Amino acid sequence: MPRATHAARQIVQAGLGTTPDLGILQSVWFEIPGNCDLTCPYCFCATTGTDNDVTDVAWSRTAQGSIHYEYEPYEKLVFRPLAEQVRAWNEASPERRITVFGCPPENSKTTETVRGKVAIPGAGEPFHPRNRDLVLSLIRSANSLGLHMTVFTTGHWIDEALAAELLPLDVVLLVKRNSGKKQVQNALVGMPADHPF
Repeated sequence: MPRATHAARQIVQAGLGTTPDLGILQSVWFEIPGNCDLTCPYCFCATTGTDNDVTDVAWSRTAQGSIHYEYEPYEKLVFRPLAEQVRAWNEASPERRITVFGCPPENSKTTETVRGKVAIPGAGEPFHPRNRDLVLSLIRSANSLGLHMTVFTTGHWIDEALAAELLPLDVVLLVKRNSGKKQVQNALVGMPADHPF
């Protein structure tokens, strides 16, 4: 497989902003179940409200028959491998970073500790009641492995109790708001004009 050109390898898109090419995966975006109570006409995921997809990696059913989402598959398949690779890169010598990870020589000598990043870009409102416990578990799991988390949200499900749970966590919330005018905001998210969004 041909190597990327020097210029193309210098800076690689990684989540929000850019990061130097170190030869390793540093950032992962992943989807959560598509539960959302809004019907934004411009939304890329266009959910129908409730996600009952039994093929979802996190989907399970409790003994009582209700749907439950488990964070462990995300931790096993995404967080742990990312955290282990970042840790190995941080512990490697500049020579090993070049030979094992394919890091460009000009980036191999950095003394800054690299932090892995994970992000939830949407495909469901992260703090919708059916996603809330899963997302809080995902943030805690990522943080326990030294990973930083970014969550895209409309913010309308964040109340004081949830804000208090989020405050001590290593998470950045990117809150989407289309308009400060209630009727315009509601129209843009597919809700009735008098909805208390």
